[in-house]
Amino acid sequence: MKRLVLTSPAKVNLFLEILQKRTDGYHEICTVMQTIDLCDTLSFEHSSGSGNTSISSEGFTIPTGPENLVCRALDLIRKKFSIRDGVHIHIQKRIPVGAGLGGGSSNAAAALRGANVLWDLGLSYDELQDIGANIGADVPFLLKGGTSCCRGIGEQIEPLIFDGTLHYLLINPRFQSLTAEIYSGVKLPLTTKRRDPKVMIRALLHKDAAEIACALFNRLEEPAFEKKEELLGIKGTIHRCGALGTVLSGSGPTVFGVVESKEKAKQLKIEFEKCFCKEVFSIICSTHKGQTHREGSEL
Repeated sequence: MKRLVLTSPAKVNLFLEILQKRTDGYHEICTVMQTIDLCDTLSFEHSSGSGNTSISSEGFTIPTGPENLVCRALDLIRKKFSIRDGVHIHIQKRIPVGAGLGGGSSNAAAALRGANVLWDLGLSYDELQDIGANIGADVPFLLKGGTSCCRGIGEQIEPLIFDGTLHYLLINPRFQSLTAEIYSGVKLPLTTKRRDPKVMIRALLHKDAAEIACALFNRLEEPAFEKKEELLGIKGTIHRCGALGTVLSGSGPTVFGVVESKEKAKQLKIEFEKCFCKEVFSIICSTHKGQTHREGSEL
């Protein structure tokens, strides 16, 4: 029997512009994403012959049936390579669900990496990316993580050079956003008013937290704040309590603030919790460098 343990990092969107709506219903985007060290842990236990995927979890509640993206990822691998072996995956959930942090997509990416090892498939990163693009827009980026500028629906990935460390305070208001609903409320800008990612990319090259904070942008903030005014209050409170800059991640509802250091993040957390009376998840995290090697162990 083989066992494998992999980490599955969350992501934040430092920049997100919507370019146009496609005929297939998706939106063309340009986004700068970065993985953070808020991670789920997936423990794989391989068994021969059963041909099934079973999931158990602890932490945040998630579906454990075929609607889970982990099951979808493994089903695609099984069909593509005629694999009959079964696997049980236990997920320690630390990433809030439906939060704009890519938790489900990251779990699916980890499942693809895990299957590649458990079933000795020998797939390259590019081959895994092609499979991942059929599961979710963020999955190709989250297979490797780090910091990248992504285009198309997110599958066109341009890795960015960023060897610094950013520190964040994430505030999640304990409810989920419906991604399709938020995207449906986007007011597409005129071409001349679209934001360009070059300002953010340049700030990342300079590794200057204040410059990066000034370049934060998310076109989805307007429809998200219209749906849930509380999110605007969270953003304003983070800013007043000392963040260098704040922005919604993805389609929300998580809002995060950028600070100079982990110590500043701890102070910001204390100040925010004094000022904001509603119950939220407040999470301190930093940059995750991405998957540079195969994690875990085989027994």
